Amino acid sequence: MKRRQALTTVGLVALLLIDIALVALAFRNPFRSEPERSSSVGITASTAASASATTATGGRPSTHPAEAGTSMTLVPIDSSRAWRFSSGSCRDGGATLAFTTNGGATWTPVESPFAAITRLQSTDPDRVLIVGAHADCRVATLRSTDAGITWTSAGPVQVWFRTPDQVAEVTNSNGRPSTPCGASGSVSSLVALSAGAALALCADGKAVETADAGASWVETARGFAPLAIDAHVVAGRLAPTLAGLSDNCAGLAITTIASGGSSRVGCADVGVALGPQQRGRISLSSAGDAWWLAVGTDTFTSTDAGKTWSRP
Repeated sequence: MKRRQALTTVGLVALLLIDIALVALAFRNPFRSEPERSSSVGITASTAASASATTATGGRPSTHPAEAGTSMTLVPIDSSRAWRFSSGSCRDGGATLAFTTNGGATWTPVESPFAAITRLQSTDPDRVLIVGAHADCRVATLRSTDAGITWTSAGPVQVWFRTPDQVAEVTNSNGRPSTPCGASGSVSSLVALSAGAALALCADGKAVETADAGASWVETARGFAPLAIDAHVVAGRLAPTLAGLSDNCAGLAITTIASGGSSRVGCADVGVALGPQQRGRISLSSAGDAWWLAVGTDTFTSTDAGKTWSRP
């Protein structure tokens, strides 16, 4: 009998340890684990038709009072090709779209099908998916397979995006909103890494990350006040990458946060005075070793993972 009781006790302890391990795994920090960065959406060809928008709120219009300010975002495909967009606002419009095939030397404008754009994914200049909203602020997805000449509905919204009519809110790929910078804070930019992981930059310069689909947000890169953020693979792990001001860099210092410390990657001389007012209007993004930087409508690129930068 005692032997049976002992075996039962050992079994219960083993099950408890397994449960603890599974919980720890579920809530592990994505920046300290193996990379799971979401790839660009592959869009299949479809017959051009009038767009039929599918809302992320079950067809109900949003009722939030505030709207996010216009920002510029780069979405690179490789070292020579990229899309860019300015967000605009759903009530006032102003969203812009453009793509380049020559490293940003010239940009081809595309008429925006939305008043506001909050997310873009692309596999090449012809194939693009965007998340945005019309004047009613209902969020929807549209796709194009002809470089934005025609657009069709892309179905339910199933990606991370900044809520277009609420400056403090982001929505995860399951449609659940959260406030990375607090209920009264403003989100300047959002980097989606996987279905459950994202990195956000607050208007006050704080960078925060989530590993549980927005249920909680944890500050990262303490002591920095970046003007733009991204995430890159360092030693096989995802690490926040920051573009900001530094005493020993005449432009934007590019710094990676990894293993509890920071590492200077490079310095981009952008030729203009910079300050906190540009936060959200500077975009840092990458496709492999091809890194892109936008300061307003000016474009800078790096082909050596951010070490050196040039302007086309």
